[in-house]
This record gives sequence, C-alpha cells and structure tokens, in this order.
Amino acid sequence: MQADANTRLQSLRVDGGAVANNFLMQFQSDILGTRVERPEVRESTALGAAFLAGLAIGYWNDLDEVKSKAVVEREFRPKHRNHRTQLPLQRLEKSGGSRSGMGRSRVIPKLPFRQQALPAGGAFFLPRPAATAL
Repeated sequence: MQADANTRLQSLRVDGGAVANNFLMQFQSDILGTRVERPEVRESTALGAAFLAGLAIGYWNDLDEVKSKAVVEREFRPKHRNHRTQLPLQRLEKSGGSRSGMGRSRVIPKLPFRQQALPAGGAFFLPRPAATAL
C-alpha cells in the first residue's frame, strides 16, 4: 500500500468482521510497520452512510464534528520486525507482487470519476453509462 501510494502510512484504520481477530490486527501492524486502529463500531460502512446523511441534512455542522464521533476501540502497534514478518514480504516482492509495483493499482483500471457538490459537502459519483443499442 505504501509503495502504491508513494507515502509512509501513519496509521491504518480497519473495519469489518476480520477486525475481531486480534492476531490478524497485530500481524498487519507488524507487516506494515505502522499503527493499526480498530474502531469501536466495527461495521463502519453503515455508520459512514449515516454520518454523510447527517451532514446532508445539517444534523452535524462539518466534517470535524463527524470525525470527533469516530472512536478507536483498540490500537495495535508494531512489535515484531524480524525475519518472521519480513520473509512473506520478500517472497511477495520476488514474485512480482504488490510490493514491487505490480499490485492492485495497476491491475484494476481507473474509472472516470467526477465530483458533484452536495448541499452540505461533496461526494463522488460514477458518470452515467451512455445508452447502447441492443
């Protein structure tokens, strides 16, 4: 991820069912060498939709107010940066995997996005597909 983004991650915020696995969260922290933050609300997709709806109707004033509602339940910090965590990364790199720039960002084509303003902020939408004859 860091190589694809060309930046150093300060932290990784995670969500979904897998975040209940403490071993997996610690392993990710060790592999990435960065802090992994698990939120109090583990299925945050629905929460994000609720936050956006609240912004749209004026329930919250701005994004800073919404950000203050996000609570980190537990933080995982790197503990093991040794051969046990580095070996899988080295194998991935040798195989031409994502660490060498052949990852997801080059496999999945970029889609054309455009930004449309909403009353209380902004959102990204895919352009409507052109009508095609059958």
